[in-house]
Amino acid sequence: MRIIKTIPNENFTVTIFDMNEKYVVKLEGGSIEQSYKVSKDGFSGVEELEEMLDDEFYDNAIKEHIALHDNLKKSYGRLKKKSST
Repeated sequence: MRIIKTIPNENFTVTIFDMNEKYVVKLEGGSIEQSYKVSKDGFSGVEELEEMLDDEFYDNAIKEHIALHDNLKKSYGRLKKKSST
């Protein structure tokens, strides 16, 4: 897997990787990361993939990121509750 591009974003560290016949888009923020694998066949190049990463994509990714963080936090809380009983 090879990094082919990083994209400036105020909410995430966005990295695009080349992996075999796929692009991998990784969004990192805090202790959470999201990865999206898409076939290269669906795009004329990385520039077209970038066009897909529009404001609506990032808005939805933020919501997912918050949900993932909440899930992790709640799970950790349950673990701590079990260990204290």
